[in-house]
Order: sequence, then structure tokens, then C-alpha cells
Amino acid sequence: MAAGTGNKDKRFLSSFRIAPACLGVMLFVAPSLTSAAPPSQPQEDALFDLPAISAQLRKIVPLIRAGHHARAETALTHLLRRYPWHGESHYMLASLHARNGRMEDALAALEQAVAVGFPAGKLIPEDPAFAPLEKNERFQALLAATPSDKKAAARFSKPTDALPLAGGRAPVTAKNTYWDPRLGMLRTVFRQADKSGFPHEVRTDGSPVAQTLNTWFAEGRAAGNIGDLYDNRDRGHSTLSQKDFPQLSFLSHDPAIQQRNMDYGLNTSILFNAPTIGNSSTAVTGGSVWRSLPRLAYTTEGIPRLLNIQYLANHLYIYPAVQDYSRKYGDILTANTPYLLATEGKSGSDLPFLKAIVSILAAFQPAEKQELIRTARLIPAVQMIFRLGQRTVVGEQDYLTGKAHPPVFQAANLDVMKMILLANRLKARDVPHAVQLEVLSENRPAPGIDGFTTDLTEKLFDSHAAIGRVIRYTDRDKTLHVTARSPALPGGDAPYRYRWVVLQGNPNLIRITPEGEAGQSARITVSWQDSIRPASGPLDRSNRVDIGVFADNGKHISAPSFITFLYPPEQTRRYDESGNLVWLDHTEKGQAGAYADPRLFPRRNWQDRYRYDDQGRLLGWDRTTGGQTAAYTRFGTIVTEKDAAGRPTRSEKIGYLYTPGQGGRMNVQIKRLGEFVRHTYDSASDQLGTLVR
Repeated sequence: MAAGTGNKDKRFLSSFRIAPACLGVMLFVAPSLTSAAPPSQPQEDALFDLPAISAQLRKIVPLIRAGHHARAETALTHLLRRYPWHGESHYMLASLHARNGRMEDALAALEQAVAVGFPAGKLIPEDPAFAPLEKNERFQALLAATPSDKKAAARFSKPTDALPLAGGRAPVTAKNTYWDPRLGMLRTVFRQADKSGFPHEVRTDGSPVAQTLNTWFAEGRAAGNIGDLYDNRDRGHSTLSQKDFPQLSFLSHDPAIQQRNMDYGLNTSILFNAPTIGNSSTAVTGGSVWRSLPRLAYTTEGIPRLLNIQYLANHLYIYPAVQDYSRKYGDILTANTPYLLATEGKSGSDLPFLKAIVSILAAFQPAEKQELIRTARLIPAVQMIFRLGQRTVVGEQDYLTGKAHPPVFQAANLDVMKMILLANRLKARDVPHAVQLEVLSENRPAPGIDGFTTDLTEKLFDSHAAIGRVIRYTDRDKTLHVTARSPALPGGDAPYRYRWVVLQGNPNLIRITPEGEAGQSARITVSWQDSIRPASGPLDRSNRVDIGVFADNGKHISAPSFITFLYPPEQTRRYDESGNLVWLDHTEKGQAGAYADPRLFPRRNWQDRYRYDDQGRLLGWDRTTGGQTAAYTRFGTIVTEKDAAGRPTRSEKIGYLYTPGQGGRMNVQIKRLGEFVRHTYDSASDQLGTLVR
């Protein structure tokens, strides 16, 4: 598989209506397309089409893996009509044809790939689909062929120039931007900033923070914001003033980027080679899938991975939470991560936080800041300082609680003077790296028995510094076995101790068992929780458990990494003293008015009452829907015949059909499949029985 297409992640392709977070009007931000046929070779600005192409390929690869070849071929053909110069797509189409035995079509597609400069010959030997063509002369010629347009193949692989930061502007153009297929992102490079060409004031607003930063900078004790980038992604709707922050370099995007709306909303396309602070005071305001940009990021496959890349590349973006954190709905964010900052409120609520983060960046001592940048620890250090600098946080005892790590931050809790003092005193050698997490094992629902889902997993996302799960399991307990690792600091003289902490959720229903001398792994078991009170802030309800993982080297406790568990908001469950589920109500009666994310929670209109034998072993359940009750076996089949003792002797297999419903949510319907199985028993006392297919 060619580089950049083997990743399982799906990139967010902008197809939502995104608007300023304070407005009801909507601006369509899908990538713009022209009706004219594109050239056979890419134009100069076609570089900026690659994120959209990559996003489409990430949708096509799973189709191929799942065997949906006709759909994949249609999608690839459509893609190549728009971008006939994209050799990788020609190669994928050739491989697909070969898998289906269409060798003439495969050869034609390979020839197209080579013609536009794609090095197909390097990849063919790794693709078993082409094995039947091994002795074909035309195929052998392709193996030995040199791409007819080497320039086309290399055109986007490196920048023409690294543009300077000058006059407070940082231009993003095709000249200083290139495509990184390994990351699946564009990368823009700037020349290292020359201090002599920048103003001598850090901030000009006359505040005590400004006066302190300006004094430190004049004395050489603070780095200032020289070389720092500011990325406003709402086109000036809620933006910093360059007059107030004269040392910042404001990103200016090429018209070709603006035409594709890649400068608006979430940044999922471009990575910069300098510290970057950004914001977009926008949200998805229309339709049934309305949401803040943080919730959009957490519920779109592939984006958490990209956020993690930004985090380690010294980028931090700030977005309003809008209605996702409000008295009307409570806390309905689907996860908590260190990758971004969500602010309470709508448009403009991000500005105090932007000023705070830019001030923290300015307050680091010059050498310490450069070392943090070089070792990918700048934003983890900023997150650590920012959270310690909340007015609600007094010392370590508060830092290891939800007070310091809410999903959404409040402007009233900002103590920027405290933050810049912490930053200025910081020594880079003492700052732990971000904790990297990995799930070793977890219990998973059995489809049709305790999952009742079709292609809906419990994994919301896995990424290095954040793991998200959606609880679909009907068992009382969800257990994850997780390892934590933080790279050694320069010098390696400060061993880590890992801290696993409940930040939100009922601690009586959460068991964390650290393992290893330093607690470098842990088994986390979270029991069903009907309602969860946010750990801090003004709201009274949430449906998410947050676990924080920290590296403690004895000098600093790191920025948090998160493990989160999101519970279905409309279910009512009852468990007995042994932990057996006895009642499950899907009919939305449990939490009246609770909001369920339509992307994650399909609607099921039934109730289940569970049956067990004397030893607590599951026998089945009785399901009531539409006023009628049917008996189910422990195998998830519907009972159609019973013996004299009331035990199932024959049952019918069922499936779960998903159909579009009101409010954008999928309705789950029970579908009888017309396929029957028999049940046999070893003795008169045997109630479990055996399934005979």
C-alpha cells in the first residue's frame, strides 16, 4: 500500500455547516470544486487539494478491506475524474482491478499512474494482487519503467523556499508548504526569526502582565513571542490584536487555501515548524449533528490522531464549547484531552485564554523555551502551567483533581500573573514529557448478546495522550489494562512515578490498580454510573468519567493524559448485588430531556428484563417493545418453541437494522432473519442447554 493510504484513520472532510459560535447563520465550508475538467498534471495550487484527496482515500481503504469493491471502485473513479494527476489513486484502482481479476484494467491503471509520475514499480512487488501478472510482458515493462514525469512525483514533496517572518506576517503559500504523506498533512516552513527585526515590547496593553513581560524581555530574562505564530481560523471574527501583541507573527493564508476553506474551523490539514497558537470561535450550528469544534474533533475518526501530532509539534488551539457545556444540556462533551482548550461560552470566550497562552509562551526564559521546543515538550509544559495557574488550584493536592483538568475552562479562574511567574521560573530539564498511553487489553461486548450494535465499537479513539471509550457493554464493569510511558529527560537522572487519578466520576464505582514498581501500568475498572456530576464548574450533570494519568519526576507533575468513558445518557439500568444486570430500559425514560449524541447513540425503543439460574448464570431476557413481550435466549435468539419445563427448544436468529430517524439519530429495529436453531439439554436439571446449529 502506498504511503499515506494504509492508515485506518479517516480524516475529517469538511461537510458541515460551520458558523461563528454566536450566530445562527451558517457558512458552508466544504472544499470548493470547479465544474471544469482539471488538467492531466497538477497546477501549482493543487498541493492544497492533497488533504481532501487523502481524506477520501482514507474512506476508500476500509471499503476495500471490507470487500465492498464496487463502492470503492466508484469512489476512486469519481476521485480521478476530479484529480486525474493523482498517481496514488490510479495505483489503488489498479490494485483493486487486479484483486477482482480484471488484469487489462489493472494494467491500464498502472500505466496511468506511471504516466503522471507515480513510482508504481517500487510498490508492485509488495502487492500480492499483481502476482497473476508476473509473466506479463506489459507488466514487466511497468516494473522497470521510470515515471514519465519525475517532477510531478516530487512536486509536492519539498518546499521551494522557507519564507521569513517579517512585518508581523507569516505567509502560508505553495512556496513554503509541502506534503508529508507519513503524517497525512501539509507542512509549512519559515526561516528562524531574527530578534533584531521585531519590536521590543511583548505586550502593549499596559496591564500588569504586559509590564512584567516587557521588563523581563528587556532584561533578557524572557523569550517574548518572537518566532511564535498565531493562527486565527474564523477570519477575524474573534482575533487577537497585532497592536497588543506586536512580536507575534500572524499567519496569512494563500487565496488557494482560503478557496478550499482550509483556513477556517478545525485545523486538520497544516502543520507549522514554529510554536503555533490558534483559535476558531465557530461551531457546527445547524442540522441534527450540531456541536462545538472540540466535540466535532472527538467524534470524527482520525482527528484525535492529528490533534496528537499538533500537540507534539508545539501547536495549541482554543475553541468555545458553546452549548456542549451549558446549563441547558450539561456537560455533553464526548471526551477530555490535553490536545486543545475548550472555553465556556460562545464567540469571544476564547480571547482571554489566547492572551493567557501567548503570555505563557512569552514568559519562558529564552534557552529554556528553545529546549522545550526542540524536545517537543513546549505545549505539554504550557498545559501544565496553565492548569496550575487556575485560581481554583492551590498546590499539588488540587492539581491531581478535576479542579485543574475540567473539559471546559472558565475565564473567571484565569490567574495570568501566576502563570507567567511559573513559566519564567521553569527549567526545561525538569519538565516531564507527555505521558504516552497504550491499551493492552479490554473486555468487549458480544454482538447480539450484550452489545446490540452493528459495526459500533466501544472505541471512540486511541491516541498517545488520550483514550476515549463509549460504553455499549451491558456488563456492569468496563475494564481496561493500560500502560503509561514518558520518554526519559535529557540526562535521565529523574526516574518517573506514574499517578493514576479519578478526575470525574464516582470514585466508589472506579477501581484503579497500578502495576509495576513505578506504576507504569494499571488495570482500570469502571462500574456503571447512572449520573455523573462534573468535578468542577457550574453544571450539575455529565455522562463521562475522566481518569488522569501523570508522570511525576519529583520536581514537576506532568500535563495530564486522559482515559475517558462516555455513558449512554438515556438508558436506565439496575444490577443485583452480584453485579448481574436485571433491568435495562432503552426507552429514554431514565433521564428525561437528556441529550444523546446522534453520531454515537442510536435509538432503541425497548426494555429488557433478565433471567438467571440459581447460580447466577444468564438464561436470557424478556424484551418488551411496542406493547409486546418476547423471550430471548442467552445466545441472543428469539424463543419460538419451549419444552414442558419452559426451556427453549427452538429459536430464531435476529439482526439489528439501522434506519434514519428523527433528529438525525439512527433507529435500531429488530429484524427476524428466518434462520432457526435448536437447543438440547443434558438432563432435566440443565437449564443452560446447548445450541445446535
